Amino acid sequence: MSNSYKCPHCGVVTAFVPLSIISKVKPPITQSNAMSRLDVMRPDSPISISDVAEVFPHKEAVISQCQACDGLIFWECEEMVYPIPRGMEAAEDMPEKAKEFFNEAQSIITLSPRAACALLRICLELMVNFAGEGKTGFSTKRPLIEKINMLGASTDILDLLHACRIVGNEFSHPGEINLGNEDTPEIAHNLSQLINALVGIWISPAILARKLKDKVGKK
Repeated sequence: MSNSYKCPHCGVVTAFVPLSIISKVKPPITQSNAMSRLDVMRPDSPISISDVAEVFPHKEAVISQCQACDGLIFWECEEMVYPIPRGMEAAEDMPEKAKEFFNEAQSIITLSPRAACALLRICLELMVNFAGEGKTGFSTKRPLIEKINMLGASTDILDLLHACRIVGNEFSHPGEINLGNEDTPEIAHNLSQLINALVGIWISPAILARKLKDKVGKK
């Protein structure tokens, strides 16, 4: 396990410091209330690894505490399982409407990567609408494939946009591509990365150019 991690409570990168282990805790502890008990535990009375093993059999369980906010984190087999880890941060210049759906996708990406991909598809369409605003003949009511082709973007950008569209469509509507469950988390992560990258190479330069034009125009 890494010596540091990003705290899911406060977002600060903190050192991995496991809580001390005691022999037993006050019963009862069941699978239904185990996770809720983590919310109220304190360093002076942590749950023991033996008790956790009874609730989550055959798994290596560890509890750590964030050094910045004191939030408690539960790990199984070196994987963070509580609180549910979020995905990545949205690119700074992502349009606000699109960012809302991107952030929602990241909040459920470990629970339901398929649903996250569907939300990312909406995020992509909102980015296209943002980029097409004011362009002659552009209409938000057109199908996404047509709107992308009307943007006048370079071939490389168009290829990236259509790649995101195709993947998003497969999770928004029943498609012909057989996407196995074992591949879905990686696809959701890669789609998130690609959408963020698109902001950096497509949206951000346009925003910067607009700012420069405004400054020159004011002189």
